[in-house]
Amino acid sequence: MRRSLPVLAVSAALFLGAAGSGHAATLAKPQVVDAAGDEVTTQASQDITSIQWSTTGITTVKKVGKKKVTTYTPKNLVATMNLAAAPDTRPGVRYVVNAASDCGDLNLTVVHDPTGAVVPTGYTACGGGATVDPEVTFGPTSVAWTIPLAVLPFKVGSALSAFDGYVDASEFVIGVVGTGDAVSVGIVGDRTLPSHGTAAADFAKGDVTWKIG
Repeated sequence: MRRSLPVLAVSAALFLGAAGSGHAATLAKPQVVDAAGDEVTTQASQDITSIQWSTTGITTVKKVGKKKVTTYTPKNLVATMNLAAAPDTRPGVRYVVNAASDCGDLNLTVVHDPTGAVVPTGYTACGGGATVDPEVTFGPTSVAWTIPLAVLPFKVGSALSAFDGYVDASEFVIGVVGTGDAVSVGIVGDRTLPSHGTAAADFAKGDVTWKIG
């Protein structure tokens, strides 16, 4: 299992742009945008404002004749959930993002256990189902999951859609459902993915399609 990373580690990978260095693709509009202040728990740390799927990778610059040709090669898939406040690190508060592909869903989660340890999980339904091992970064008002594309069943150019995400709160060991609203419970319950509690403090979705690149 991968451990969570300090926020500065990922920030460096996102903003280095020299030839052959780690770099992030130009970000488009977030695939999911959600109204602030709509969480049912009235805790801004559980209030989703947007979810952005993107990539990080390697940028190279080659000279072809008199021109410089820049090539970007994606290496990692990144999902970032932006919040109205700093992430809630209390045990049992879980952050979840989902996306669908032609071969099945991709589900990424993170929660702190009773000892305070970070427990990230990943699951793809493609090929009969498999776990993946994301790195998780907690930013000032965000949670981000990073997974090497090499371990995923998706290729560069593959389309992802049906984006959504939610925050739920449940007792970590016995799975007692926390405070939530019935509408979100029904929506989240449609997904046959690992879960220890489906009462959502906030739920957000987007109806766009995005190609990995």
